Amino acid sequence: MALLRFKVAPKKNPQTGEFAYHAVKDNYTTISDLKLLERIAANTAVPSGVIRAAVDAIFDTIMNFVLNGHSVQFGDFMNLRPALRCKLIDQGLDPNLPRINNVRSYGQLGSSNLRVMIRVTWRPPVRVLQKPENYDFRRVDV
Repeated sequence: MALLRFKVAPKKNPQTGEFAYHAVKDNYTTISDLKLLERIAANTAVPSGVIRAAVDAIFDTIMNFVLNGHSVQFGDFMNLRPALRCKLIDQGLDPNLPRINNVRSYGQLGSSNLRVMIRVTWRPPVRVLQKPENYDFRRVDV
């Protein structure tokens, strides 16, 4: 079972000025991509150079598909897909505005009109990581 360390931190309610106490995850170190590649190489007996080349190829391929509008399922890890957030402008207000079917022109009117976002959906094995019953919790005092 995994172990998560936490500490208790006061947080002030800006409306009432009262403090409430919340559990906050204790900071861990960030695992670098180099360290991750080393661990993968150690666990698979595949040379780290080959793993690095494979990771780069997978990343480039996923980026290419997403940039071309596809949804990409990456194993049991996640799904990535592009999504649009576009505030269309009423043409009745100004005849000089671009045509309604030209979405790209809305991006030229200002960044608040057109945004492309990448949505991530975690696959079931990753969603399991969000269940508290999979963890032991230990309070650390500061």
